[in-house]
Amino acid sequence: MGLPRRRAVAGKFLAATVYCVSIRGFLAPSGLRTTPSDSAPSVLNMKNDSSHQPPGLLLQGREGAGQGDANAVCKDGNQRSADAEDRNKSARALVHDLRNAVAPIRNAVQLLRFRGSADPNLAPIADLIERQVNEVVRMLNVLGDADRSGRGDLKSAEDGDDRWTPSSAAAMTGSHILIVDDNTAFLASLSSVLREAGHEVKTAADGPEALALAQSWQPEFVLLDVHMPRMNGFEVAKQLRTLFPQDVMKLVLMSGSSLDETTLRGAERAGFDHCIDKVRDFAALEKLLFNGA
Repeated sequence: MGLPRRRAVAGKFLAATVYCVSIRGFLAPSGLRTTPSDSAPSVLNMKNDSSHQPPGLLLQGREGAGQGDANAVCKDGNQRSADAEDRNKSARALVHDLRNAVAPIRNAVQLLRFRGSADPNLAPIADLIERQVNEVVRMLNVLGDADRSGRGDLKSAEDGDDRWTPSSAAAMTGSHILIVDDNTAFLASLSSVLREAGHEVKTAADGPEALALAQSWQPEFVLLDVHMPRMNGFEVAKQLRTLFPQDVMKLVLMSGSSLDETTLRGAERAGFDHCIDKVRDFAALEKLLFNGA
């Protein structure tokens, strides 16, 4: 083999060797380092000394570093998810509190409509307040993503005019109704509306008081809030249902939160007969009390 031929083969061999050494550096176990050098014997450097390595070319512990980066990314992602969930919970709690604050105003509008039959000047005022309340409720529903909520087996206020009119109220026969809620403004306003409609009404501010009243008075309807101190509405409903069958006492969940599927399933298991959004479903409540079904 001539000299030129031998030089060509040697060059190819050297190039292949350098290539293999470079690949070995990338695949080296954790703790090995590959450093560039002008001299061929030091292409693979097995020492833990990086003093001769140019910045950006240190490949120490690539596998371990990659795992660490992945763990950091996962940890950051989990933290972001936890933070987002905390924000969602805070938003839902805020929406619940604001809806409960709006509900008594909605009740007052219905009372104005009843009284408006004797004073025509009250009707425009009721219309004005109702429009503003409806807009507030709409914004709260958007904030709480309540458009995905269910409505049970009762008509939603969105399905028609959510007004309890004096004419329809006058045609109703009075019932015994127990309202249970820890919101005193809601108790006062709703009880006034129901009494104006001809019903006999009693109120309770918590679960134990409701159980005592229900057993002594035995109302035909019990309107229960869910979130109450000492005993929530689900627990009250379970105990009442064991004492009174459906044809004796109707249990109605009145929620300040949107009626999502989870709430509806829980209400069914607790023994509730109906579920109503206390802010929007006056038409549904009228229908329920009028028909008794």
